[in-house]
Amino acid sequence: MWTLIRRSARVNTPQLMGATVAITAAIGMISAAAFWFTAGLTDPALASTSGQLVTISSSFIGIAALIAGLAVASTIATGIRERRRQYALLAAVGATSGRLRGVILLETMLLFVAAAPVGTLLGFVLAAATVPLLRGTGLVPDAYPPPFDAVSATGATAVMLVVAVVAAWSASRHALRGHAADAVRAAAIEEPTLGTGRRITALVVLAAGAASAAMPFALPGMIGVAFAAISTFLLITALALVGPVITATIATRARHLLPRNLLLALPLTNIRGFSRRLAAVLIPFALVAALGTVQLSTNAITDTAAREQLTAGLLADRVGPVTSPQDADTVHRIDGVDNVWVLGSVTGEVIEEDDDEELPFEIREPVTIATISGTADYTSVLAPGVTAGSLTALDGDDTVAVSADALFGTTTGIGDTIAVRTDSETRNRTIVAIYTSSLGFGDYLIDSPGAETGGTLLVGTAPGAADTVSSTAAAQGIDLQNSSDYATEMQGNGEALTSSVLLFALLAFALLAAVNTLISLIRGRRDEFDLLSLIGATRFTLVRTVTTETVIAVIFAIILGTATAVPAALGTGIALLDSWPSLPWSTLIALPIVLFATATVTAAIAVSQLIRRMSGTPHQ
Repeated sequence: MWTLIRRSARVNTPQLMGATVAITAAIGMISAAAFWFTAGLTDPALASTSGQLVTISSSFIGIAALIAGLAVASTIATGIRERRRQYALLAAVGATSGRLRGVILLETMLLFVAAAPVGTLLGFVLAAATVPLLRGTGLVPDAYPPPFDAVSATGATAVMLVVAVVAAWSASRHALRGHAADAVRAAAIEEPTLGTGRRITALVVLAAGAASAAMPFALPGMIGVAFAAISTFLLITALALVGPVITATIATRARHLLPRNLLLALPLTNIRGFSRRLAAVLIPFALVAALGTVQLSTNAITDTAAREQLTAGLLADRVGPVTSPQDADTVHRIDGVDNVWVLGSVTGEVIEEDDDEELPFEIREPVTIATISGTADYTSVLAPGVTAGSLTALDGDDTVAVSADALFGTTTGIGDTIAVRTDSETRNRTIVAIYTSSLGFGDYLIDSPGAETGGTLLVGTAPGAADTVSSTAAAQGIDLQNSSDYATEMQGNGEALTSSVLLFALLAFALLAAVNTLISLIRGRRDEFDLLSLIGATRFTLVRTVTTETVIAVIFAIILGTATAVPAALGTGIALLDSWPSLPWSTLIALPIVLFATATVTAAIAVSQLIRRMSGTPHQ
């Protein structure tokens, strides 16, 4: 078996290298996020920002794991599918299906010998590269070292190993199915037919995606937004299940609708005849288009909703940032100022205990808790959309206001208590108010006397004195403005910047996986190019044909990928906003252009290199 594996690796080096690159990148991406997740949970030096770090890293891990799993599974399955003839020849000379499947699985696991350590190192490098970003946004202290955790790296490797082995086992069932003669036949035209089980699964996933896209109308705040984002991946999954049929249908309709053109005849015929192969190109690029569109759109929508909630909820005459512990007292002494409050935040934990007699346990959820301090009724400066209770009771001992999002799915309400841990002290706090503006004010709000060292100044002024107070404060180095202007400036906070950088990192990884799949599929077409060359196809004709096929596939990938993101964006926008937000159109337009250019250039280079090797080395 080892001799067979060595010889197989020598013959299929390009495919194995592509799979190793995909696995290495996947381990690196997940490990980097896992390092920060573990650091946020366990490192006391990050206690003040652990809630934000855990939230950002956990959401990144979820999306990265999904994309990485799809990328690795697609790369492994594509490589095995392209080697079907090799397995057929081995079966013809006596190799059993069990032995060949063992070779495939062992070969897949051996890829991790190189991918695991290199991927872990890549994860450490990526984590180190994000330190300046997180330091600049205030999420980690100065001189904080790059995080590393061996358990996290092992976990990331184990997850990818399971994904790769399952993908290899599933692909091997198809590759080893049937008689050897069937796999060696020259025609090898792929029928774009789907089994009953696959059709039913696609319909179920499609229905689940449609239902998930409508969740913002039924579920509050970010819970509904999260379900809407999931709908995009469900719709992409449904698209992948019926990909061959869609690809063949597109090619057939195009041949009938477009004028007869010799330049398009061969590419469209190839797309129709090899619909499964082209679907393997279409789906990864559609995933990149969908991921970019849904994340950019929903980020813009939630940012706009947060700004609207802040603008509507900050009732103070003037608002401004706290830059020193003396700012509140300084502003309070200005003529025309009636009251000053400070709206800040602390990192803490909400503790949920289970009193099961046999197996008691507690869940500690890291959260960012909003704090307010002042001397008057909080309802005069804050209106976070209270639906039950009142903020007037918030100045009582051990009280808390909680968002409807945080209480969703529980029976907890006004008068009940929750355990909240702040400053190494756990208190059972009574819920005195429930509000809806969680995007603007967070999930928890407590009274915190003496919290004037940071946050936001909320200033109440005498009638007609707001402008004078702002001018006097500005002369003392304190910037006060109206709530709308202040909420707009809050859009550039560190967490939003970090999320944007991580999004582009995810897009880059997904694009790398798509390019890797495209290159692997082109390398597997050597027999086809040999045959076309024998009947007179020139090098230019082959390059043009493959490039045209890729262009057609990517155009429809962009259209279909964007279409799968539209339901989530529409549902989120309609549920959270009264009007449509200003979307990042420049980025949304640049994304398909980058996809188109990357796919076209990659296809042209890959097929040119393959043809050059064919002319220099006879294919046997």
